[in-house]
Amino acid sequence: MRRLWSGGMKNLNFGRSGGTDKMEYIFGGALALIILAAIVLMTMHFIGGGSQGGVTIPDEFHMYCAECKKEYVIPKAKMMELAKQATPGPFRPKCPTCQKNALVREAVCPACGAYYITEAMITGQDSMMPVPTAGEQKCPKCGVDIRQYNRDHYKPN
Repeated sequence: MRRLWSGGMKNLNFGRSGGTDKMEYIFGGALALIILAAIVLMTMHFIGGGSQGGVTIPDEFHMYCAECKKEYVIPKAKMMELAKQATPGPFRPKCPTCQKNALVREAVCPACGAYYITEAMITGQDSMMPVPTAGEQKCPKCGVDIRQYNRDHYKPN
């Protein structure tokens, strides 16, 4: 190793006669490794499994029909198909029973995992997000205050 660096920087004549071929190969190999690592990292970032733009898509969607008051579990593939057919405005898929565009995504309680719907979600105030932001904020199953639970357990980075 000592012999490789014995000439210092004065022997680095890239592309000109009199330079050390060993140093050119070392720097060329290091550059190739850096480029290869960058390509691998970018590929892993862009084709990372199961996510769309950094948001993980669930395997199933729990939906509630605001018209016939029934609950449904729709697989991801079917929901993606419905999303492609959506029109501008609030995303309300067609109910398999009553055939009306009245399905609303249910929220999930972070404490007990129960799925539920609020009046604000049905009326459209929270139709775009399955997390209630208006109206009642208590889980109908366990009674936990959702806002307080989120404040206590989910701290910003």
